[in-house]
Amino acid sequence: MGRPGESRRRFALRQCLELSLFLAWTGIGGSLLLFGIASLVTLETGQPFVPAGELPLLLAGAGIGLLVSIAFSGAVVFLMHGMIHALAGDRGRSWPLILVLSGLASLLGVSFPLVLSGLGQPGAPTKAADLLAALPGAAAAGPCLLLCLASVCRRMTDGLVGRPWQPTARRYAGWGLAVAGVVFAVAVALSGDVLLSLENTLKMILAMASWVIPLELALLSTAVVTRVRSDQEWASLPVLTRHTSAGTSG
Repeated sequence: MGRPGESRRRFALRQCLELSLFLAWTGIGGSLLLFGIASLVTLETGQPFVPAGELPLLLAGAGIGLLVSIAFSGAVVFLMHGMIHALAGDRGRSWPLILVLSGLASLLGVSFPLVLSGLGQPGAPTKAADLLAALPGAAAAGPCLLLCLASVCRRMTDGLVGRPWQPTARRYAGWGLAVAGVVFAVAVALSGDVLLSLENTLKMILAMASWVIPLELALLSTAVVTRVRSDQEWASLPVLTRHTSAGTSG
């Protein structure tokens, strides 16, 4: 959470560092756990769980995946704080910056299906249509999730504490239908397959809803946000040492 007097840039940099450390120790710990399980399976069955020739490749892939996840999460954090500045900066709302950040978020969203397609095996021509149908939804999911994260982060730090449920529901329902309509039309135009486009569009909408709706429902509660801010204030209070406390009491 934000600290008193901390600038937006320093806040983002500190969050990136903490998130990178978290991803590093969880990734390394998970890899050690998996290799421990593989060793136990090898001892029980007498056959290697992973061929010896593939072990360096597996370790390299795990390391590259960890570095990519750290870089991606850092980019998302900086985009999120940039979007907060663009939406609620001291100089007011900046639409050019909002559009630029939304475009970068769209590129990050599109990179997911492209990377997954590049890592997979080349298949039948229908998979190319499947990829084309997924691209519009991925491009639309990026800015939507970025706006959601920016809204959540701002309300937990210095934004509005609570919002009425009905206007929020109408707003998200309206924007969701608009985005779904555009995504579906573009997906049909690219793939030429209505059912395939509909399936990928619904998958993207469900992916966005699984992130947006729980966060919005939780932070619509004034009690939840007030408790979060109260915990922040207590955590940011300076800790007095015994010597300082004794000197003060004296």
